[in-house]
Amino acid sequence: MHDCLSQIAWRCRLCLCWAAIVAACSLTIGCGRQGYKIAPVSGRLTSQGEPVSEMHVTFQPKLTDIDNPYTGPGSFGRTDSEGRFSLTLGDGTGRRGAAVGKHTVRIIVPDDAASKYTQEGRILSPLPETSADGSLEFEVPPKGTDAANFDF
Repeated sequence: MHDCLSQIAWRCRLCLCWAAIVAACSLTIGCGRQGYKIAPVSGRLTSQGEPVSEMHVTFQPKLTDIDNPYTGPGSFGRTDSEGRFSLTLGDGTGRRGAAVGKHTVRIIVPDDAASKYTQEGRILSPLPETSADGSLEFEVPPKGTDAANFDF
């Protein structure tokens, strides 16, 4: 009987510990997600002045405030036949735009468009390596922009 009671007590303590951890994480995450704003972002991707279609464009916010490490969700878009794109938040809400502030930008060939850019069994991006290596940056202004343009 004593062993049974000690097991029940141990399980109760374990449940209380997990509840405390979940509560602490919720408070931390909730507080960390404060302070970012979303603005509409669109632009055009070109190479030597010609539109580049079917490319995946991602914006990832850069950490600028160590006291607020959650700078907002990343955003993504896809270029159309004219090289134009509009960003959508990557948080699953389907909201348009990107977090206001500095971003790292990457432009890559998506898997479903790989056949368009495949030569001799290799996927070759029509853009230089710098388009995908994380060296591109863009600052999203508070009112948004329709001029997030990249020409290679």
